[in-house]
Amino acid sequence: METAIDYEHLAQYTGGDAALEAEIFSLFQNQIESWLRVLEPDSADEDWAAASHSLKGSAKGVGANQLAEVCARAEKLVGEAGDPAAREVARNRILDAVNTVNDEIARQDYRRTVSDLRSAS
Repeated sequence: METAIDYEHLAQYTGGDAALEAEIFSLFQNQIESWLRVLEPDSADEDWAAASHSLKGSAKGVGANQLAEVCARAEKLVGEAGDPAAREVARNRILDAVNTVNDEIARQDYRRTVSDLRSAS
């Protein structure tokens, strides 16, 4: 089963350091929150493009490939293709992908907590 995060990709940057991974996830989640505030169906083309592009880059960085793909499609909804109905659909898809990624981050955090507790015993 494919997870929402490619941990092998992320390990290229973290070297498997759990604390660094947790810090990266925290920064990533803060970025998501910030960019989602801008990513509204009636946003100016420039804002929509910047938000979707930034989310795509952040997602790629942590290995959230499905989220990156959804953001890449949303990024194309500028200019004539940027009608609010299409952007609403794209934003909802991004929100679904974000929720999936956040659920995976929570699962990973839980797994680490349980592992730490077991090794402390």
